[in-house]
Amino acid sequence: MAENGIRIESGGNGAEESADGMAGWDEKIRLLRREGLRRRSRLSAVQRREAGHIIAERLYSLPVYRRCGVLLSYVSYGTETDTRAIIRRALEDGKAVYCPRVCGKDMDFYRIHALEELKPGFRGILEPMEGAKRFEAEGMQETLVLVPGTVFDRSGHRIGYGGGYYDRYFGTGQTGLGNGQRPYLVGLCYACQREEWIPSRPHDIEMDLVLTDE
Repeated sequence: MAENGIRIESGGNGAEESADGMAGWDEKIRLLRREGLRRRSRLSAVQRREAGHIIAERLYSLPVYRRCGVLLSYVSYGTETDTRAIIRRALEDGKAVYCPRVCGKDMDFYRIHALEELKPGFRGILEPMEGAKRFEAEGMQETLVLVPGTVFDRSGHRIGYGGGYYDRYFGTGQTGLGNGQRPYLVGLCYACQREEWIPSRPHDIEMDLVLTDE
C-alpha cells in the first residue's frame, strides 16, 4: 500500500514554505483526529457493543486470524473498539497474546495468559504487569497485530492519538521480525471513523486491513 497510497507533498523550495506546509499538514491531522473522536463519542454504549461484536466476528473469519500463532493487541479503553472479548477468544483459541505497556516514549508488548493479568498503567489503560515475557519473534509463527486509532482511510492510512508509539514500534524494526517477516497490521474502528482519504507522512505505519462494522 505504500506505493499506491496518496500522500501530501509540501510545496515550495524554501525552508519557510516547507515549515508552513508542515504546520498546515499537522493542523489537518489534528482536526481529523478531533472529528474522529467526536463521532466515536456520539455512539451509544449499545451501538458500540453491537458494532464491536460485528468487528470481532469479521476478525475471527479472516484466514490470517485462523493461521496466526501470535496476537499483539491493544487493550481497549474508553469508547475504543472493544478488544477484551477478542483477547479472551484468542487465548481460548490457543494463541500467544501480547499487550502493550508504555514506559516514557517507548512501548513494548508483553505476554498475558488471562485478562486478569492486566493492571491500570499509562493514562489508566490496562497493561501487562511487571515480569511478563516481552514479545520477540518466535520462529516463523505468523503474527497478527490489532492497532487502535482515531481515523483510518481506505488505503490503510491511520491517525492515532499523537504519541507516535505504534509508528515508532512498527516503523523501526523494533519488533525483531527479521528474515523478511512482517506482522500483519489490522486497524479496528467504527464505521463513523473511516474517511476516504487522510494525510500521511513517510514515518506513519500503514494497515494491511481496516475492519469496521460496515
